[in-house]
Amino acid sequence: MGFNKDKKQIGFNDIKDDPIKFTELFRIGFNSATKLEGILPLLAFEEDVLKLIHKNKYSLIIKSRQMHASSLIASYTTFKLTTTENYQVAVISPNIGYGVDFKEKVYNNVLEVPFEFFNKGKKFLMNKKIMQISNGSKLHIFGSSKDSLISRRFDLIIFEEADFINNFEKIYQTAITQLNKNGKIIIVSTPNYEGGFFEKLYKDSKNSKNNFQSLELHWTINPYYHTYIEKIGDNANHYLNYSSPYIENIKKTFLGDIELFNAEYNLVFRKRPQKKEKTFTFRLNTDLTVALLNRINNQKFQNNISNYIRYLIQKDIKKSTE
Repeated sequence: MGFNKDKKQIGFNDIKDDPIKFTELFRIGFNSATKLEGILPLLAFEEDVLKLIHKNKYSLIIKSRQMHASSLIASYTTFKLTTTENYQVAVISPNIGYGVDFKEKVYNNVLEVPFEFFNKGKKFLMNKKIMQISNGSKLHIFGSSKDSLISRRFDLIIFEEADFINNFEKIYQTAITQLNKNGKIIIVSTPNYEGGFFEKLYKDSKNSKNNFQSLELHWTINPYYHTYIEKIGDNANHYLNYSSPYIENIKKTFLGDIELFNAEYNLVFRKRPQKKEKTFTFRLNTDLTVALLNRINNQKFQNNISNYIRYLIQKDIKKSTE
């Protein structure tokens, strides 16, 4: 693509241990401020995300929508794939479509990396679920099936929108057995329903009950969205206390579903709906109802029914004795 004209002056040794510098140089995407596609500027909160996932073996990110998390993790994935030979990455998402979109982000980033970074030239082996580059590193895309991870080993396992993955807990338990000794796990999601495994991992990380280091990405830390921010309440959950013209316009698109809006933008887990027994009900036309009742209460009709049942029984007995 060639968006970054200064990248030719950058050597491999200058960025091989620096995911922040790498992201500043090679992350491609749509800039919501300029309305153009190109190299994206690195914001302060985005730098915190890169520091978190680079420093820690287990990272968990709970986020509002539109906080660039997928773009950042795709950039970090590109960094690891291009600076480490034979690096194996697994991306697990609610469906293959999410994973394919993630793979496209990585692919576009790799196109920006100079040819000099690749000993055997910049070559790709690609299909819908795999992208392999010439240094032997490979990106694998998986849907919500734990069986697909069996008998594979990975250096980085990423759960995209983890709280929306069916059987997330079972898949996670399988995934950790497939992680290489020095590998990493990154879990990122917008909140879904309360009581799920993602919520448990998140709350346990806050209370130092597991090995995950967590980070909250609320819209108020994104400079694109918090212009004219104001305090609107005094809730125990401080994220509910702020708004801005941009967020108010977004809220209107939820058509009054405040619970869903708070999950998508204020990091609040939704209450799980009550399970209702499936029932089948119908209402007959009044005249038809009366006619049926009269028919059923008719003695001749009852006798006919009884005779028919007797006939069936006799028929079965006759068959069994033949």
